[in-house]
Amino acid sequence: MKSLLAFAFLALATAAPTGSQSEPQFKNAIGKNPGVIGLGGGIEGTSVDKTGKLYTVNNIGLYALDKENSTLWTNGTGGMSVVGLSSSRFTRTLGTLIGDPSGHKVLNVQDPKKPTLFLDASQMLQPNDMTISLDEKKIYFSGMNWTANVGEVWYYNVESKKLEKVPWTGDRANGIELSHDDAHLYVTSARHNTTTFQTLFSSVIRYDINKANGMPENPQTVLDYRKLRNDAGYFPKDAGTNMYANLSTDATAYAAAVKDRKNPQDNEMDFDPDGMRMDSKGTLFATLNAWKTVVMWDTTKASTTAKFMELETVYWPTNLELGGPEGKTVTVVGKCKGNANTCVDSFEHSTPGRAFKNLQGDGGNTGTGSQTSPAARVMGGFEGWWMFICTIGFLWEFLL
Repeated sequence: MKSLLAFAFLALATAAPTGSQSEPQFKNAIGKNPGVIGLGGGIEGTSVDKTGKLYTVNNIGLYALDKENSTLWTNGTGGMSVVGLSSSRFTRTLGTLIGDPSGHKVLNVQDPKKPTLFLDASQMLQPNDMTISLDEKKIYFSGMNWTANVGEVWYYNVESKKLEKVPWTGDRANGIELSHDDAHLYVTSARHNTTTFQTLFSSVIRYDINKANGMPENPQTVLDYRKLRNDAGYFPKDAGTNMYANLSTDATAYAAAVKDRKNPQDNEMDFDPDGMRMDSKGTLFATLNAWKTVVMWDTTKASTTAKFMELETVYWPTNLELGGPEGKTVTVVGKCKGNANTCVDSFEHSTPGRAFKNLQGDGGNTGTGSQTSPAARVMGGFEGWWMFICTIGFLWEFLL
């Protein structure tokens, strides 16, 4: 009898929740984010507010993801018009910013009925995407001419109102994000074949941020997507070979290029690096547009440790953000299979996002620890006591 009781205690102990998690996987999240429905191919620029609520833009407006047809601001409201939006950011002190790359401006739509011009970006190729320092005194912009394979990075000092062009060594600049401690700036760079539109080279360039003046310096290529892909032997299902066929200006040349690629995994790549977001401990998430993939890289470690994460329903991911009540839900938006409707995937990460945490009032706090929720603390304590009681019971039955 004692042996049976001992076995029972041991079984209960091993069956108790341990808090361990399997490898995270993205799953369809349209149920919690119906706001993406009907936004069209221009879906872009995901952002988060202080409560963890997520938003995204398309060509003409800013929308909440938690409800269908939930428009925060749309083109023409308050007498302000845009050509096509591509980015959005919520802030503690600067308002709600949206970038209009073709219109060469950044708007503040914190009061949707009275939008204002935040920045005249006529000097830039475009304000495509943006990232904001923890103290909200510095903003960095990426911009590009996609057809010409050229890009730019700009630095805007909020206090002095000075806009400066940053030395750029890459090709098309798209995704841009500051590190969790504001020490570095990460920018994607890509170059494509101008006939077939296949990506020839893509990478992430990292700058050091000059603490005295905020200017990015010492650009270095820290992640090579081709090498990472080859080393991992990664190639997502239903992606790669003909993703950009509909963009090609020369169908014959495109067909010939595809025919020459006996194994698409080992030759030119049909993806484009797009939006990036950082968590509050240094993990960078980067979308690979047209490859239904997100790259997850702990930037405190070598880039060779980065992992590919295949998406479930988003085939053309454009951007992502960490949101939800604790800021840990990595949410990706983009176009579905067939390059028509809009989709959204997500997974639960272990750490709050950089933007979410800063909106809680942690501006300038560069600590690497993450907040543990009350529920998690209770569960953790329960698990510890459960294991202790079961172990004592097992020893009592076995030894006495």
